[in-house]
Amino acid sequence: MTDSAGSFARRRHGTLVPVRTFGNGRVCSAEGCSTVLSLYNPSDLCAVHERHVTHVEEEPSRRLLGPLLVAQCAFSECDNTFATRNPRRKYCSDSCRMKAFQRRERADRERDERELRAA
Repeated sequence: MTDSAGSFARRRHGTLVPVRTFGNGRVCSAEGCSTVLSLYNPSDLCAVHERHVTHVEEEPSRRLLGPLLVAQCAFSECDNTFATRNPRRKYCSDSCRMKAFQRRERADRERDERELRAA
């Protein structure tokens, strides 16, 4: 949508509000990248290179900086111990976590079926 002056605008609560633009035909300033930037992108970098720069500059989370803990896997058939910095982690792997979940779901279904038969 354009207003009478020809600049881009959008409706917000029935009024025209100018949309901020940053120029057509801009190219990512990262070396070797030829991605044409959106005219709505305020950065000089494309999304791929912007993401790389922000991840490098971010501080590591507290969980990654915490003490290394040794825990026993909560899945009854698994005897693994594992090291983690996350104190809430219960399972050594996604596989054990999913097996424990499936076992709980199956037990709940069987219990519900027994209750229905008993009623």
